[in-house]
Amino acid sequence: MVLLREVAGRLQAQVKQSTQAINRLHNLLARVFPELATLTDDIAAGWVLRLLDEYPTAERIAGAQLACLKKIPHLSTEQAQALHQAAGQSVATLRARWPKC
Repeated sequence: MVLLREVAGRLQAQVKQSTQAINRLHNLLARVFPELATLTDDIAAGWVLRLLDEYPTAERIAGAQLACLKKIPHLSTEQAQALHQAAGQSVATLRARWPKC
């Protein structure tokens, strides 16, 4: 029983940390690309994290070549086009200068 309680406690701590990290990600996205949350059901999906790793702002996504976005694993062509278009029209408040691809 003691071992089971320990494992359950660790699992609860991990769930809490994951939830906090996702909440921080939502907070950051609200500033750099708020429209992204409307384009995906799971903000913590692998392709979303990969996208944000390579293109952390709406401005950078908009400036990227569509072919570069399509190379992200598990990102469909339709999603890539929708992201590219939404990023170009984003109301994001943070601006940065990044290379295109």
